[in-house]
Amino acid sequence: MLQFRSSIVWRLILWFLLLSLIPIGVVLVFVQRQVRQSVIDQQMQEVGDDARLFSSEVAEDPNKINSFVAEFNTSEQTSFILGGDGTYLAHPDPELIGKSAQENYAPGIMQELLSGNNGTINDGENGQLIGYAPTDNGNEPIAIAVIVSNITTVNQRLDELTSSIIIKLVVSLIITSLAGGVAILTVVNPILRLAEYAKQLGAGNLTAKIDKTYLEGEIAVLANNLEGMTFKVGEMVETLEQSVAERTAELARVSAGNRKRAEQLEVISLVAQATASIQNFDDLLPRVAQLVSERFDFYHVGIFLIDENRQFAILRAANSEGGKRMLDRGHRLEVGQTGIVGYVANAGEPRIALDVGTDSVFFNNPDLSATRSEMALPLRSRGQVIGVLDVQSTKAGAFSQSDADTLAIMADQIAIAIENARLFGESQLALAEVQSLYAQYLNQEWNAFAQKGARIGYHQSSGEGRELLIPVETEEIRQVINTGQLAIHNPEDGESSGVVIMPIKLRGQVIGVLNIKTPARGRRWSDDEINMVKVISDRLALALENARLFEETTRTAERDKLVSDITSNIRSTNDPQTMIEIAVSELRRALGVSRVEIIPQRVSSPETDL
Repeated sequence: MLQFRSSIVWRLILWFLLLSLIPIGVVLVFVQRQVRQSVIDQQMQEVGDDARLFSSEVAEDPNKINSFVAEFNTSEQTSFILGGDGTYLAHPDPELIGKSAQENYAPGIMQELLSGNNGTINDGENGQLIGYAPTDNGNEPIAIAVIVSNITTVNQRLDELTSSIIIKLVVSLIITSLAGGVAILTVVNPILRLAEYAKQLGAGNLTAKIDKTYLEGEIAVLANNLEGMTFKVGEMVETLEQSVAERTAELARVSAGNRKRAEQLEVISLVAQATASIQNFDDLLPRVAQLVSERFDFYHVGIFLIDENRQFAILRAANSEGGKRMLDRGHRLEVGQTGIVGYVANAGEPRIALDVGTDSVFFNNPDLSATRSEMALPLRSRGQVIGVLDVQSTKAGAFSQSDADTLAIMADQIAIAIENARLFGESQLALAEVQSLYAQYLNQEWNAFAQKGARIGYHQSSGEGRELLIPVETEEIRQVINTGQLAIHNPEDGESSGVVIMPIKLRGQVIGVLNIKTPARGRRWSDDEINMVKVISDRLALALENARLFEETTRTAERDKLVSDITSNIRSTNDPQTMIEIAVSELRRALGVSRVEIIPQRVSSPETDL
């Protein structure tokens, strides 16, 4: 009875049932879908053929339209004729004739029916198959013949067939499962004996024996091999315990290294986040040096940048007191010549000095006398070394190659931050130059525009409006023009009037002012009124700029047209003398002058000069 108490037997039987059921179910679903789809496709083809036949008969004899409707109308399908406007021309139900079919069919279906093409529609939502075809009188479709078939009966027959198939498959599955269960019990019984033997061995009973009765073939070979292995297990236990101890110590060392690396990566991430928001180049480098020193507990952190000639690595930031003294005197190291920093700046590779007192490339620096270990990392941007990150510790042997590989990630992030800050500064400078040039251009254009026009402003009161012939100048208006700031005067004594002087700005350039006074004594300006004046001022600036540009464009177009006309008149003849006369006449008329002369230039020949 061991096999009946074993969970593996029941799992195998269950898996056998599932593996038998899955393909049967897949085949059933596939066959059902294929049969259903085939039946629907066949019925759609028949509906389409009936619709085209219906259409051709109506086209041949339109007078028998009602008899044709009755002929194609059955218990499973309905036939009718639609007009080009979607109304029923003929239908088995006389009450629908003359009414619109849009009440019975969705807009998308109606659009396809009235498209003038042949086709079929599967209206699965309403359980209908629709075939349609236009009747053609030779030029344009005069009506649409429609056949509507109900697919509910087909679905019912398919469901009955599916139920019958399922019942037969279930009976077959039960019979197959019983036969499979018997076969599984026969095969699994020897395996269960081996499992019991292995269980005793796993519990430490190395003297356990296995009953080999009725064991044959590969199972018997496996039992013999298990017995042979049992003798070797005892010898392996001691060796295994020793190996486990050694492996545990190794894993502890690796785990400690991984923890250190994880902590370094976390600190690198924090340093990157802290420096990502710093865009000012002069603020970035000292902040980076301070953060690296604080997070990694380094004695000294220095950031060197290579000059444009790539001759010197210049110290640009440091956190230690000695490093700050070096900054004050402009400390720099020759690339490829002096110390670890010079070497890294030239080679572009990290360099570690575990004992700087004996390292042959170390440059003795009295400002950092406590240094016992040093590591320099290249700062790369776009494949080129732009600087060096120099870190120093008071502990001998503080850095390893693993530290260099990890901190190289931080060096790359620092290089990116430096390059971004540099590019941001250059962009800001370029933007400021462009804004300054544009402000000068805008000021120049508006000054020229103001000098060309006679209108310098407009005055509007409650009673009348008029153009300003003399500029209105007050100290407040001049101040608003110079500063570009809004000026508001709210009366305090209740007697004077409130005044708002709003600058009219076009892209930051003041091109005029709105001087607004209230007639009411003691009235104060509200925030909503000030905001409304601001909006009006902005829109007025845009309108004035558009007007100026339009006037300038118009003048340019008139000038170009005049030049084109004069050129066309000159080219109307091939006689040089006539060309000159036309040119003089046209220029005098265009310029409005009394006299135009063309004076030829005498060209001396070589013979004359000699």
